Amino acid sequence: MIKVSSEILKGVISKIAKSARKAGLGDKNLFIRTDGIESIFFYYCGHISSEVGLKCEVQKQMNVTTTIHEMDLKVSVLPHDVTVILEVIGNRVRLKWGKNSNAIFVDVVPELSPPIDIPEQLEMVNWRTGALQAIVKNIAPFTLPDNVQLAQEFPSCLGPQFSKDPVNGHVYVRATDSHKAVRITDDKINWFEEVTASLDMKSLQGLTDVMPEDADISVGVDKSGNVMVFKSGLSTCVFRKLVGTLPNTDAKYNNETPDRLIIDRLELIELCKRVIKLSPSNPVVRFIVNKGKVTAEIPTVLEQQLTASIEGDVESFAMGAKHLEQCATFFQVLDSTKTEELILYIQGPNLPVTIGCYGDDEIRMTCAPHRFDSVAFNEMKAKKTASAGV
Repeated sequence: MIKVSSEILKGVISKIAKSARKAGLGDKNLFIRTDGIESIFFYYCGHISSEVGLKCEVQKQMNVTTTIHEMDLKVSVLPHDVTVILEVIGNRVRLKWGKNSNAIFVDVVPELSPPIDIPEQLEMVNWRTGALQAIVKNIAPFTLPDNVQLAQEFPSCLGPQFSKDPVNGHVYVRATDSHKAVRITDDKINWFEEVTASLDMKSLQGLTDVMPEDADISVGVDKSGNVMVFKSGLSTCVFRKLVGTLPNTDAKYNNETPDRLIIDRLELIELCKRVIKLSPSNPVVRFIVNKGKVTAEIPTVLEQQLTASIEGDVESFAMGAKHLEQCATFFQVLDSTKTEELILYIQGPNLPVTIGCYGDDEIRMTCAPHRFDSVAFNEMKAKKTASAGV
């Protein structure tokens, strides 16, 4: 039997339920166990195992199992700001409050609570406050969804890859979804010198709900280098790294080409949104370059002259608007005051486009162009030639 504030209990159970949903676990069993006289832990097990503890008054030890959905539903309707007594009555957990017989009952399942398996960590590193949340928010659009065929062939692309350069000591976070790729240098996290690991994005998203936002996180790795442990306060998460090696996307990055398109970041984002709305089934934007001017086009639907400057001999090209918008937004999220313009380094109509900004080498990004068939490509070349002859 334990005593705990209803608000604290609601907060913890809600976090666990959100974590399990984001991790793609469905309605898993929720294990409840006390530890000593002042702590109770709630946890679930799956491809990611998460445990969240809270301080409370333990009057009698408890070890019981229910389901996440059952507990989340019942706890969510408890009154505000009351003391709740949790105790096992037969095959149910009673949530009691007030002086009268006010209670909600939670069904239990006939399964003993196994201890969460936390391996011995060979090494621990520190992530500063907010670093996890920032990585999940910014990198998620660059990871591969788990419901596409490529996810079976390249499971390492289901989440970001973490590595540490043995020469300069920089920690790199890389990700790719096969259409676009990014590498950032992250000075808010540390990593292991001899471990390169890709971590499942769904697991990391589930992690953000059970890890405190206002505290540093300790990250550990077992001696095999395959099992990661995230811990902060009374919260602990354990999961395995993804199988396989991330493709070498760094080789696609090229900011040395003299052919460049410099464009306002916000204008590019607005253009992409417009294209997505006008052509939802095929959101491809063509960039027609002619006589020092750049026109964005959806054939027969949109023609928009852009405020852009050209360096070198940039050929007309096309890109998927959704991927291009995500790339441009990435710079906006990271630094909304510094990056006014983006540079698109154009190597050719069917070669990867490197995207960057002046004075920032910490972000390396590439995005695949929309590949033309011969008809579409010839149409664009003809349009450029015809315009030049006017």
